[in-house]
Amino acid sequence: MSRADLAGDTSSGEIAELLAVSATLTVDEFARHVHECGGPPPGTRLGCFGTSVHAVLNRIAAGDDEAYVDPYGSMLVALDDWHRLEDYLGYEPEGSPRRRKSHLPARAAVAMYDAQSFLTYRHGLALNTHLTLDFGLMGMVDHREGPSLMADFNKEVRRYLSVNGDLPRERRGPRLRHAHGAGHYWMYSLELGAGTGQHAHQLCVIPTDQIKEFRAFAVRWWSKAAMLDLDEQAVHVAHRTPRGFTGPYQRQAAWFRYIAKSCEPGHWVRKGKISIMPLEKALRLRHPGHIGETYSAHAYGICRALSQKSQAAVGFVSNLRLGLFDHLYSGWEVPAYLFRSDFEADFANRTTSW
Repeated sequence: MSRADLAGDTSSGEIAELLAVSATLTVDEFARHVHECGGPPPGTRLGCFGTSVHAVLNRIAAGDDEAYVDPYGSMLVALDDWHRLEDYLGYEPEGSPRRRKSHLPARAAVAMYDAQSFLTYRHGLALNTHLTLDFGLMGMVDHREGPSLMADFNKEVRRYLSVNGDLPRERRGPRLRHAHGAGHYWMYSLELGAGTGQHAHQLCVIPTDQIKEFRAFAVRWWSKAAMLDLDEQAVHVAHRTPRGFTGPYQRQAAWFRYIAKSCEPGHWVRKGKISIMPLEKALRLRHPGHIGETYSAHAYGICRALSQKSQAAVGFVSNLRLGLFDHLYSGWEVPAYLFRSDFEADFANRTTSW
């Protein structure tokens, strides 16, 4: 069934009307529209209702047999897509919190750029894992619920990764026997887009030989937190290990630009007292388009090991803060780390003979 056929079918008139309305509204606005029109029919499982109505409408318009219209014609439902509507039926949070645009603050984008640059410069590592957490699929419709769990999650990941495989009695959960204890370097941003609901993008460093176990650990931890049996749609883990001298860093830089894409516009980078260009242009960010409203106080997070205080302790200053905007993603951190490592190793060898 095409859109034209759908619009011309008198028995599907209400579907066509909702289809037209949904094209001009965000998911949240559309949910409120449906609510004002009478809401779903009696018996609709609100606790399970989490799919983007936009997607359901498109499926019906395409003639998908697994999508159907309820007898009341007031709500569209999918048999196998009960997820993704972030604020079903105009959910109102308790406490009347202040709403704001879900932009990533400019200071956060700068701090995240500095953090990923410092990671490679100081530790010779690259953020090789991209974790996407869909709080809507977890049933967390309150914007404050999912973000409030991020600190606890990363605390557990740090404990999980710090276990040394040489000490089996201290292992937590299924771990590779040849795994070695590792630090946990991470940063994340929160987004609230049209049709996607609230979700988090976290970049972190996971040893390649532990990625399979980490996937299972992440799904298990968030399933327990959400009290649901989640899958990789709700907790998606992407792991990349590009080849080449600066390949891992370039992958890290591309992921950073992706998770920082909702950066707040209107801020300019400066050289001295002169404004040079908008921050999003300097960082080469592609704006996502629609930015929803949120009442979460959180917008991002960065681990302590990559904080501004840790950077200042070793005298690190990023190219962004130096005003070297043409070299933000040159990968200079890789040879800088290798040179410093060789120098420090040589110095250590010399001092041991004193």
